[in-house]
Amino acid sequence: MAKVCLSENSLMDRLMLKTGNGMSEITRNDSCSLSPTKAMIYYGDPNLLITFEEQDRAELKNLDGKLRSMALEAFKVEDCPSSILPKKSVAKKATKKVKEAVKSVITTEEQE
Repeated sequence: MAKVCLSENSLMDRLMLKTGNGMSEITRNDSCSLSPTKAMIYYGDPNLLITFEEQDRAELKNLDGKLRSMALEAFKVEDCPSSILPKKSVAKKATKKVKEAVKSVITTEEQE
């Protein structure tokens, strides 16, 4: 589910949004959850800060019609989900490279 709250530049102190569970009040500190499809409708509003999560990828990939066009135009990209979702963790790759670097330094020191 996408998280929606008021942005720092919002002209409002609070806002009522229609969610799947009725109405939810959001502020700069309090957010509500919306389906990724519904969050895309609000995307681009300067008063709102929308955060998508990795679990939203499948639903965002399945956007079609006007909503997909709107998303691609808003993000100015070919692949909507990749541009708005958080980057996948590179911790494993980084750890592997660090281990390889340490091994090469140790090997170099042993040869000297």
